[in-house]
Amino acid sequence: MVPDEAVRPPDHGLGSVTSLGPGDSIGRVLALSAKAMREWFEARLAERGGSLPIWIVLSQALDAPISLSQRELAARVGIGGATLVRHLDRLEAEGLVVRRRDDRDRRVTRVEITPAGRDRFVELAVVADDVDRELAALMSDEEQETLRRLLLRIGEYTATAPPPAHPLGTPPTPPPPPPPHTPPTNPTKKHPPPT
Repeated sequence: MVPDEAVRPPDHGLGSVTSLGPGDSIGRVLALSAKAMREWFEARLAERGGSLPIWIVLSQALDAPISLSQRELAARVGIGGATLVRHLDRLEAEGLVVRRRDDRDRRVTRVEITPAGRDRFVELAVVADDVDRELAALMSDEEQETLRRLLLRIGEYTATAPPPAHPLGTPPTPPPPPPPHTPPTNPTKKHPPPT
C-alpha cells in the first residue's frame, strides 16, 4: 500500500503546518513553519503579557546605542511608519516607551524605553530564551548550525532577489492588439455594383 502522503495531490494554497508532507515544496514548508512558529511564539509571549510587536519594538529600541527616531525604529523593525505609530501608541499607553522631540531637529520624534519597558523586555527575553532552548532541543548542534546557515541564505536571497515580473494576482500586460486589417485598394479594378 502507498502512504497517503505519496498520493495526496499537491496543494498550492498555504493550508496548515499539520498538512505538510515529504513532497511539499521548500517554499510551502518554510511559509507554513514560519506561520506556526510565529503563532506559537506569540502565544508564549501573551502568557507573560506581551506580544510579538512589543517584543520586536522593545528589542530593536534597546539594541540601539542611542534613542532612535520613529523613522529609524520603523526601518529596524521592518514595518511602515503608520504601523509603528500604532504600536508605539499602545506601548506608550502601557508606560513602556516615551516619545519626545529631538533637541536639534524638532521634526524628529525619538523613542525612549522607560524603566517599565526595560522590565517588560527582561520578562519577554526569558520567554524568547525558553523558546530558543525548546527549539534547540529538537536538533543536534550540527543540525542547528545547518538550519541557521540555510535560513540566513534563504533570507538574504529573498531580501535581495529582483521582484517577479508579474506579482501574484497581477496578470501580465497583454501586447497591444494588431492594427485593424484593411484590404488593399486597387483603383484600376472595378467592383460590381451592390445588388
